[in-house]
Amino acid sequence: MKTTSINYIELFNLFISKDELRPEITHPFKQEGLYFATVAIGLICMPTDKIDLPFNEQAKPQAKRILPEQENMNVVISIQELEEKLVPEMIDEVEYIAEDVECKDCDGHGAVEWEFSGNKKTYYEEMDCPVCSGSGLESEQSERLTGNKIPNPDKGYIFNDVGYRYCELERLIKAAKLCNALTVTKVAGTRNTASAFKLNEHITVLIMPYNIYDEEDKPSIVITIP
Repeated sequence: MKTTSINYIELFNLFISKDELRPEITHPFKQEGLYFATVAIGLICMPTDKIDLPFNEQAKPQAKRILPEQENMNVVISIQELEEKLVPEMIDEVEYIAEDVECKDCDGHGAVEWEFSGNKKTYYEEMDCPVCSGSGLESEQSERLTGNKIPNPDKGYIFNDVGYRYCELERLIKAAKLCNALTVTKVAGTRNTASAFKLNEHITVLIMPYNIYDEEDKPSIVITIP
């Protein structure tokens, strides 16, 4: 492995999903000569021949398909200026608490009665409740305000005429800092296609656009960097 000051594991882990329903994107992976990590609305990649990383080969998702076919711009962006102008919209932090409550379908008994009426006889049988699997309990999620303020991850920002979510621009800044990059270069992207940013010669970050132009009830913040 080549000597480097970049922590690639930490870098790629910025882009992994926590969606348990999509286990294929909850870790970085190799595919078609590239390392990838993706959170569906954001992606990072670099060639596998640049460094040896402990990521396994996998066929899905077909991440290479969404990479831009060509680089058609060269817009250099100061990370310091972007960070200074990415003023967050602060919102109340909500904590989601799961607690066990009495199963409503079996009234907490853990069992239900099965009934079948034949031609001559009605049959009865008791079985485990299929909703709570016989435990008599089911999980219920409630919300609670923590008293803290956090940046709104879905706040829209217009940057270079393209809409982005706060969380994606913040992730781009964190990734650039892990790469010791003072600037990033936008090489592709429009209002309707993914934006590609080069962190250095080999590492690319993709961000999906956020359609904020038709949302009059959600005014966006405009970021301007000369």
